[in-house]
Amino acid sequence: IATFNKANHVIVSSTSFDFCESFVQAVQCMDLPVGDAILAPTFKLLQEVKSERKVVLTGEGADELLAGYAHIGPLLTLDQVLASGISPNVLSLLLRCTPWRILDTAFPYGAVLGESGKKKVLKIVSEGDNPLASLEHAISVFDSDELHRGTSLPVARVMDSLPDFKLASLIDWGFSSWLPNQILNKMDQLSMAHGVEARVPYLDVDLYNLVATVPSRLLISRRSNKRILREMMSRRGYPWAARPKKAFFQAPDSQHLRDLDLLAREWLGTEMVKKHGVVTREFVTNTRERLRGGDFLASKQIVSLAAVHIWLDQDFTR
Repeated sequence: IATFNKANHVIVSSTSFDFCESFVQAVQCMDLPVGDAILAPTFKLLQEVKSERKVVLTGEGADELLAGYAHIGPLLTLDQVLASGISPNVLSLLLRCTPWRILDTAFPYGAVLGESGKKKVLKIVSEGDNPLASLEHAISVFDSDELHRGTSLPVARVMDSLPDFKLASLIDWGFSSWLPNQILNKMDQLSMAHGVEARVPYLDVDLYNLVATVPSRLLISRRSNKRILREMMSRRGYPWAARPKKAFFQAPDSQHLRDLDLLAREWLGTEMVKKHGVVTREFVTNTRERLRGGDFLASKQIVSLAAVHIWLDQDFTR
């Protein structure tokens, strides 16, 4: 993009900083513990930005506005399948008999679905009659059973609502819940920690009102997401407008798995588990074993559990 627009571009490589150190510093900036690995590169990026800029534009809100999230397409497909008359129980049974490697081909993320991911898919489908419950399974790192078995954390009572799997409902939910509680929360606190003001042009009111009038087929299809944005960029001459969506911080590679193992050793060791009494030793051991096997969900869980300990371990009397 920078080359195309002849703009000055500074690269901050993911290999140029210590993931664990940046993650710990990032979690300590938050009002509440946030278990998301993206905190580390975002913290480092803003740290680099602050030496040159005080105000920046960011892309928060684009996925909510333009249906860019990985869970939206599968939930729309689930809605279509259920509308054809197939019950959630029958569909769940069919998927139960399907090897996860086959399901993995439909997994719209740069990671391996694995057995734990297949179990999550089954929960999403089995709750098909309850859209909000399905959505919770689709976006959550832990389900209520895991929290009951492996932690002393209370299971939060869901206060949101989702009437159906229609695109308008999913987008409305994103704007009312996910965006303020997760996406904007992270960027706001990390940017302010560095004295940087992060502005969000995708959340412009006029743009929101305009996109609200756009037919669903122009936002997402079986083959593509953010279609209207891609079309606009293509017409402006950007040759990579059709390129598949890629996460800002990609799913675990060998280096990231090593980083997470170091994070677990420091923040999920026996002494730390005993000190805070939040998670059981057995749950940590099981999750770390799954992580070593490249399990995508385990990588998310390790980060989340470590974040709780990092946040609790601060000196709050300062």
